[in-house]
Amino acid sequence: MKFGVFLPSHGPAKSPDAVRQVAVAAEQTGFDSLWAADHVLVHARYSDFCMIETFVTLGYVAAVTERVTLGTTVLVLPQRDPILAAKQAAAVDQYSNGRLILGIGVGWMEDEYRFLRSDFGKRGRIMDEWMDVMQVLWSEDRPSFSGEWINFEESSFEPKPAQVGGPPLTIGGLSDAAIRRAATKGDGWQPIHVEPEVVAAGVAKLRAWSNGAAKTVIYHCRTEVGEGADREVSSMSGPISAIIDRIGRFAEAGVEHMLFDFYTCATTGAIQSQMETIASEVFPVHQGG
Repeated sequence: MKFGVFLPSHGPAKSPDAVRQVAVAAEQTGFDSLWAADHVLVHARYSDFCMIETFVTLGYVAAVTERVTLGTTVLVLPQRDPILAAKQAAAVDQYSNGRLILGIGVGWMEDEYRFLRSDFGKRGRIMDEWMDVMQVLWSEDRPSFSGEWINFEESSFEPKPAQVGGPPLTIGGLSDAAIRRAATKGDGWQPIHVEPEVVAAGVAKLRAWSNGAAKTVIYHCRTEVGEGADREVSSMSGPISAIIDRIGRFAEAGVEHMLFDFYTCATTGAIQSQMETIASEVFPVHQGG
């Protein structure tokens, strides 16, 4: 299994300096990836979801790292202009020498859609068209597209992403629609905060609907190592022995890449301490492949 860390571009420890420190420490400690979440303008009742902008964060992290994969989990794609998002993703992929995974999803905050002048009720259809737009821009020499919302012809979109055809697109969400989209249009599936049995059921659908095509499974969990950890807040929590066992259950369910979100940590030092514990105790058991 591979292991990733959420950057403190969100949560109580968030700051540019914290992002840099965690990124550098994660690469040095042996983590495989670094991830940034996405919200732009949220209602005040969701102020905990305020965060530093996703693409800017990953572009900054690309400059202070050399090896780790950089990912979004997940970019709420239907809220964004797909041509601009394609351009931003291509730039991050260029600056990171092809290290980007673009995790995308339809989101759940109806207020945010309204604030950003997008249609919450049509977000699934918009998502599908936006994915097609980006892949055309990333792959065609003279991109042209005719869709329900987006139209352009004989355009020039350069530079392309460093990865030929563009970065992998992985789909966040737990609904059948999200899993089917991951199976038929994406490169993988990103479930979040559910039990291994739910993941296993989703993986079975993913494999059935993908007609044998390889799809990666990336699982996102809030994490807190320690005897006093609160399972209501962090789904991957408790003593390290329990976490090791729980990771094994997710591996059996089909998870190939696990992302640790140390959201409850109030300081960079606390995040790094959790990372070091996982690296020393979990990696020898589960890392690899």
